[in-house]
Amino acid sequence: MTRINTNVSSLIAQNNLGRVNGDLQNRLTRLSTGLRINSGKDDPAGLIASEALRSNIIATEKAITNSERANQLIATADSALGQVSQLLNDIRGLVSEAANTGALSEEQIAANQLQVDSSLEAIDRIAQITSFQGKKLLDGSLNFNTTGVNNAKVTSLQVDQANFGTQTSIGVELNVVATATRGKLNYAFGAIAEGLSLQVAGSNGAEAFNFAANSTIEEIASAVNLVSDATGVEAVVEQDATKGKITVSSYGGDNDIVLTANSAGFDPGDVRVKYSVGTASTTSATFSAATGAQPAKLNVTLGVSQYAAASATVDQNGDEDAFTVTANIKGTDFNDIEIDIVDTGANAAGSETVTFNATTGKLTIDVDALSTYAQVVDAINNAGAADNAPAAALFTAALTGTGNAGGDAVVTGATLATFAGGANGGAVTATANDVVTAINAASGNTLVTASLATGNDGHEAVTKFSQFAYYGTPQANNRLQFLAPTNSPEIRFASSSGQSLSVDTTTDPRVLGQSSFTVQSEIANATFNIKARFQ
Repeated sequence: MTRINTNVSSLIAQNNLGRVNGDLQNRLTRLSTGLRINSGKDDPAGLIASEALRSNIIATEKAITNSERANQLIATADSALGQVSQLLNDIRGLVSEAANTGALSEEQIAANQLQVDSSLEAIDRIAQITSFQGKKLLDGSLNFNTTGVNNAKVTSLQVDQANFGTQTSIGVELNVVATATRGKLNYAFGAIAEGLSLQVAGSNGAEAFNFAANSTIEEIASAVNLVSDATGVEAVVEQDATKGKITVSSYGGDNDIVLTANSAGFDPGDVRVKYSVGTASTTSATFSAATGAQPAKLNVTLGVSQYAAASATVDQNGDEDAFTVTANIKGTDFNDIEIDIVDTGANAAGSETVTFNATTGKLTIDVDALSTYAQVVDAINNAGAADNAPAAALFTAALTGTGNAGGDAVVTGATLATFAGGANGGAVTATANDVVTAINAASGNTLVTASLATGNDGHEAVTKFSQFAYYGTPQANNRLQFLAPTNSPEIRFASSSGQSLSVDTTTDPRVLGQSSFTVQSEIANATFNIKARFQ
């Protein structure tokens, strides 16, 4: 029995049929796609070339599509801008028409204004609603990024507008390679010897000038600057920088000081100077360098006289048993106080009493016939048996003799000694020479040098001023300024009705009294008065 799987003729026929069907399928595929190469087996080399061509074709088609889309976007924006341009032209026409106030009434001008307002609103509306596929075109939201740019080939850059998103500002790092400079032409003389014609040309235009002989450079600069708007050229008369200088004057004579900047220009001389009263007898100066917008400061602390206590020495035995009484309060208040030693018989030796009467100016010591000088000293210092605390609060006594250390009996008498030598301190004693030395020796002061003004020998004392004086300011301060003393900071200006404010230098100022009060003790003649030093 013949089987089909062993029928060679049938197998050959099947293979031929399969090959014909495959070839038919390939041809049908080519007919349906229109392509000769549909897979790699059709033509491997040709497939590579066809895919490259297909990629270029697709890119070109997309580029064409993008161009068409960009053209559509530009057409949309152009149409909106055309409307804006037409509205602007209408506004310009309306403004020109409204300028004819002689022929148009106020109502017509107001109507034109309404139309202008409507046109402006329309422009705003066009800017807000003009869009292409949902993207706003004219509202200012579009921005761009530039990448892949060769910085070496960028010769100039101009930014007309920037969009910072939600931020109001952003930090920018700027590296200035070279700064632009202004073109200039220098004329190194003060005047021209002969008449000449000068033509000045700039970015805005050109102008011709005629100058006569001996015309100064100031006159030439003035003429050029009158038309600088038309030419774009400005003339500047240059001057050499000078060293700043100021004279610090004090009340009186021979005490004026000149401060001179060590270098020329404004900044080296921009220093503030101040005199203030110190507490020591020496004069010093402190220099503070400029910080930020604050200029340098030179604070001179003036030396003042020192307070001294009054004293009196009682010496009845030729430097034997002598003792000295010194006021505990420095100043002149105890000058001319007299010391009396009396024996009323009321006190025993060792119980001496000491009283002070400010009204009569007496320091009275009541002793016994057997009292010694040492016991008198103890009584004044409140070291005896009697209570002399009030006197001891005001005076201090000490044995100063070279004898037997106060062991002799005291001798009574009136006005045995008078207090002297008390001095009130605080008065300025610093002379102009002292201030010059202090300023030039101030640590860190390299900006200014102090010297005496011409004709001054510097032996007189200077006066303080509590406010800093400006030194080196670009313009003089010509305002009238009133400065009150530190202990009376209020200044009052008064003027009668109908009269202008003026300064009276002839009428004596009103004299104020000094505050005082009196303390009365239970003991007779034990009173003292306290008076303020200042009015």
